[in-house]
Amino acid sequence: RTQGTMERLLVAPAGFSRIILAKLGVRWLMGMVQLLALLLWGHLVFGISLGPSTLTLFLVCLLVAMPSAGLGLVVAGVAGSRDSALPLALFSVITFGAIGGLWWPLYIEPLWMQSMAPAFFTTWAMWAMTDIVLRDRTLWDMGETLGGLFLQGLVLISVGLILFRARHSRR
Repeated sequence: RTQGTMERLLVAPAGFSRIILAKLGVRWLMGMVQLLALLLWGHLVFGISLGPSTLTLFLVCLLVAMPSAGLGLVVAGVAGSRDSALPLALFSVITFGAIGGLWWPLYIEPLWMQSMAPAFFTTWAMWAMTDIVLRDRTLWDMGETLGGLFLQGLVLISVGLILFRARHSRR
């Protein structure tokens, strides 16, 4: 926004959704690569299990990064400026992390937080990571968890596209 790149991209013949989805795809890929790198480091240095199959590990990383990228798109669609995006992103990350069980086990949360936890993709991400790292679950054992991550990713990306389109169509 600062350098006017978005405005130039929006007048390109590629189309709004294609441009935004391509930018989102790069963020998604970066998130997946970062997660794979962290898990690989944990495997090499600490000997943690990466599950029984490479395909399962790849899909878990792919589907954990999907709603994360979608949340970034939602924040970009809601934030009015770059300066307002940072506090909104921090608030989202802290809230999703706390309620989703990234900071502590879900069973020690108050009941109201436990009941809200499945609505947050971070909970599903923790379930997926726990299943692959601690339980050596296969792809077939994790269908519901991966499906939940995929569904939440689709919802966040769709909401983000709607918000982003609404913000930029007003210009």
